[in-house]
Amino acid sequence: MVDWRWRERWANCTPPVKWSVFVGLALAILGVVLISSGVGTYYYLDSRIKDEVRSYLVIDGKNNDGYKDWEHNDYPDAVPFYTDYYLWNLTNAAECQANHSIKPNLEAVGPFSYRRYMKKIAVEFLDQGNQVSYSEWLYYIYQPDRSVPLDPYTTNITSFNLAYMNVMNTVGSESGLVYAILGPTLGKIMTLLTTVFVDIVVQQSTALNLPALQNQVIQRIMQARSLNTTEATAAFYDEWCNSTTPDPAIWSPLGVLFSNTYNKTFSSNITVAAAELLWNASVQMLPTLVNANPSSGVLVWYAAVYSANPVESGAARAALVASFGITEQQLDLIVAWQFRLQSSVVRPQVFTQFNVTSAKELGYLQWGTGAVTGGVSVRDLAPSFGLTGIPEIGIWSNKSLTFDVATAQNLLSGPRGLLDTTNMVTFLTLVRMGDNNTIRAMWGLSMPEASALALYVTANIGPNFALPALTTAFNPLATANNLGGGGLVSTRSPHQWIFGMNDTLLELLNLPDTYVSFVTNQTTEQIAYDKRNNSVFYTGKDDLNDIGRYIKWKGLTVLPVNNPWAEKEEVEGYYGDTFAPFMDDGDKLDVWIPELMRNTRLEYTDEVTKYDITLYRYRLSPEDFEENKKFYQGIYGFANLTSPNRMPVFISKARMLDTPEVWRAKLTGVNPDDDDDTYLDVEPITGYVMDVAKKLQVNVFIDNSTTLDMWNANIQKNIIYPIIWTDQNSQINYELASDFKDSVYRVMTIRTWVLWGGVASGVASLVLCLALIVFAVLWYRRMANRTVYLGIPEGLAQPDNTYFPPDTDSTRRSSRTYN
Repeated sequence: MVDWRWRERWANCTPPVKWSVFVGLALAILGVVLISSGVGTYYYLDSRIKDEVRSYLVIDGKNNDGYKDWEHNDYPDAVPFYTDYYLWNLTNAAECQANHSIKPNLEAVGPFSYRRYMKKIAVEFLDQGNQVSYSEWLYYIYQPDRSVPLDPYTTNITSFNLAYMNVMNTVGSESGLVYAILGPTLGKIMTLLTTVFVDIVVQQSTALNLPALQNQVIQRIMQARSLNTTEATAAFYDEWCNSTTPDPAIWSPLGVLFSNTYNKTFSSNITVAAAELLWNASVQMLPTLVNANPSSGVLVWYAAVYSANPVESGAARAALVASFGITEQQLDLIVAWQFRLQSSVVRPQVFTQFNVTSAKELGYLQWGTGAVTGGVSVRDLAPSFGLTGIPEIGIWSNKSLTFDVATAQNLLSGPRGLLDTTNMVTFLTLVRMGDNNTIRAMWGLSMPEASALALYVTANIGPNFALPALTTAFNPLATANNLGGGGLVSTRSPHQWIFGMNDTLLELLNLPDTYVSFVTNQTTEQIAYDKRNNSVFYTGKDDLNDIGRYIKWKGLTVLPVNNPWAEKEEVEGYYGDTFAPFMDDGDKLDVWIPELMRNTRLEYTDEVTKYDITLYRYRLSPEDFEENKKFYQGIYGFANLTSPNRMPVFISKARMLDTPEVWRAKLTGVNPDDDDDTYLDVEPITGYVMDVAKKLQVNVFIDNSTTLDMWNANIQKNIIYPIIWTDQNSQINYELASDFKDSVYRVMTIRTWVLWGGVASGVASLVLCLALIVFAVLWYRRMANRTVYLGIPEGLAQPDNTYFPPDTDSTRRSSRTYN
């Protein structure tokens, strides 16, 4: 029932009650406002933090403020990224190759530290900025202050040559390697015969023709100017040395030292006597192939003019200058003049003489018949070549087996050309089988011809050319001119092991790509641009959780079945430098690892701090190194990369951490510890990686099926040999950490204080409000118990229809409570 007397009661309330109610209501309103403001400000600042994180992380166009910092890390404040290389040195290599029972002893030499610089090139934003496509330009700068005190260019490291295992994987055995190299070795012989040999023939013909050409010019001078022989001869020497505008009717085709196209950089005022000496020198520098004087022989001349080796060329030029008493500038004049003469006059004459149209045909003619040198082998005409066998089949067979130019070219360089490794091995196999029909169908040879050709290859080219070349290639030490280091056990400098060199064995096999390295140092942007193969990523514009996630890796969205894995592998996962922000500590991170050509899962392990910043630590999942049929993995602790590399490459953690002891027990010196594990420390608010150490090791597995039956027969098998391990590391510095805390942690602290300050103040106001209300109620009730009696007519009803009973004095009284 509604009490309609509240106005009267309120009017009759004492001031303390009224003030308590007023203040209580004000405090209640204030409390609600404070709580609402704290909560609202909290969510506002939280939204600002998320917006700032998005603005910092998302690069969706080249006009973004952070684009330049995202594009490359070659600026003063950039966080440096280092790669530290540790090379396993086989300290007892000679003993291991000589004695099968010797246990390999290995020593990790390093670090050789390099700072890795990266720039994104061929950048293209797609899907309205939600995707980005780019390639990476990577180059490395040596950091001596972070490295072991050893010279990376001169220190010798002996290890196992993966290129050799690649060849073994192709040819099957070391004895098969001899057959495999026969075709390319014959190809190098043909290169000699079609280049150097032809140049020498042309030079010899030039020397033989010069006296006749000189006499022809002198006769023209005598007739044109009515001079006697002595006068015309003097005029010849003077004009040959000094004239820059000779009379074509007289000097064609001989020409003079200076020409209109020659850049004359010194005076041409040469006396007749000096000119005669120069002419004689030029003639004598082009002697016949048979020459006993090594300082003036044709090979010295060839080295001076053609050699790309500056040491060899410099020595030959010095010998010519000293032998003929001429200057370097005069030698250059003679070189230029002879080139003009040979290309325009002598070379066409030589080709016409032997009925060929090119240097290549002339070389094939010499190989097939020996006709160019009159049946004398290049081996005998030019001992300086150092040839131990006879390269020409026509001369080797005493003309019992000869080939004309067309037949020789088709036989060696045609569709089934024997210069190719596979074709040569097929040919020799068919000859051994006596399959005359196939041989005739493929090469047009009868069995006697094929047998003679096979004997020429196996009995002549093999022992006299191929095996000496292999012996040189298998010298363990890789020299400056790459004459060695091509065997299974190779000694190279750290720089050669890491950034590569032309492998001697691969060069002997005449393979298209002979440069072998663990890392490609793209020293110019053009190199990177020429080899670009873009990957595509999400920028996080539409969904921040996808930032840095692969869409395509080098143009692929999936690795198909059997290329390289037994099952298809979807390209997915993060790049690895940034992850989805606002992480929980239980999240697992999917990362695409290019070295493993697969997606892997990083697992959360614990929480760490760096510069008072809380980070979530992640490590590689043990699943990546478990047995897995899809990836052909059968040895726990090792990721098998044989399929994509075509050689038995196995990846493990550094120093074979977490691998079975049985594999490490076969080696001495490989002792891992917990610090050899990979870790990734991620700041959970931004998803930014602030500390990383990616530690992986490259190993080669020489199993029992590897046929090492000649040079390395004593090498122990069924051993996984470590080659190199790397520590790719980067961590935020103190200054950047301070900036991060100022820009993120400070706002988060303010956000938290505002929330709890507002809530606490609001709650306090509400509590005080409640206290005042309680006070007012209690005061009201207290005063209600105090009464004053007033006389009123007996039985007069009160507004609420209640009556006061008469007291003992029979006096009717009424009471009104004063509050």
